[in-house]
Amino acid sequence: MPADEWGLTWVKTAPGTHTVSFGGLNGLGTPADQTVTVTDGATTTVQGNYAVNGYLRVITNPAVVSTISVNGVSRDDWGMWTALAPGTYTVHFGLVAAYNPPADQTATVTAGVTTTVTGTFTSNPTAPGPDPTTFGYLRVTTNPATAAQILVNGVPRDDWGLTWVKLAPGTYTVSFGQGAGYTPPAPKTVTVAAGATTTWDAPFVVHGSLQVKTSPALPATIFVNGVPRDDWGMWQSMPPGTYKVSFGAVPGYVTPAAQTATVTAGVTTPITGTYVTAPVATPLGAETGSASPLASGREAPSLSSVQMPSAQSVASSTPQATSEPYAADGRVAARRFDST
Repeated sequence: MPADEWGLTWVKTAPGTHTVSFGGLNGLGTPADQTVTVTDGATTTVQGNYAVNGYLRVITNPAVVSTISVNGVSRDDWGMWTALAPGTYTVHFGLVAAYNPPADQTATVTAGVTTTVTGTFTSNPTAPGPDPTTFGYLRVTTNPATAAQILVNGVPRDDWGLTWVKLAPGTYTVSFGQGAGYTPPAPKTVTVAAGATTTWDAPFVVHGSLQVKTSPALPATIFVNGVPRDDWGMWQSMPPGTYKVSFGAVPGYVTPAAQTATVTAGVTTPITGTYVTAPVATPLGAETGSASPLASGREAPSLSSVQMPSAQSVASSTPQATSEPYAADGRVAARRFDST
């Protein structure tokens, strides 16, 4: 279940054993899954180390319908540009009628760098092309156009699409690499026949983003559709749709109500959970907010201006037993809760 992107900021998780996996990104090698044990009251730290790939770009000059092979595997026709792990690769150029193909070339791919190889074809009117009975064409497009890596039988071929690559007749499985901001279609089995073109316009789901914040910033667990995602907040690529966002309790604060978020393709949907300080009990009988005579602008009387009552008047005005309440307005005591 997706939780968040870039990292998890100390998300509260039930004690036990959990499997942490990482999404794929074009141009990076995805780290392997990790099994971790979460212990009550302790912090478990996981680090996913992505391998940085390089890019191999192959061009035909002039642009001709040559099949580009890398390490003996057909990748695409006309040219290719895709991410590969750092290392050394052999680039081969297929036959094109009326041209002499260039010799094989060795390409060294370096992390974070694009290596460009150009195959220069020379004109030869008598040069043969490939035998048309030995291949068919596979045409794959991404819809909408997406910089996703395309794999055939698990081998990376090219990005964005396949431009009528020549393949031997047979059955193949076409799949797509993971990336940020989209959901690729499920792998599909296609059949390539000699002399025919097999096409697939692969439908991709373009994501929007859901950004959730707490105000003030607090270590509250963020839930989406009842699943804990992260603490403090989250910002994640999500398929379009409606989601229920709820917030975990934080001591000393009132938990905000759940909210409904509608995620739209290509748009960031912001949600803020506002926490307020929880009420604090005031001691029995205490009254808040009252002001002294001086604070209210009234002058306190002097002793000389106050006539002291006589003993007889005091006795006559003293309440008898419990015949009168403690307060003139009928209250015995008041319990109040003040919020700050």
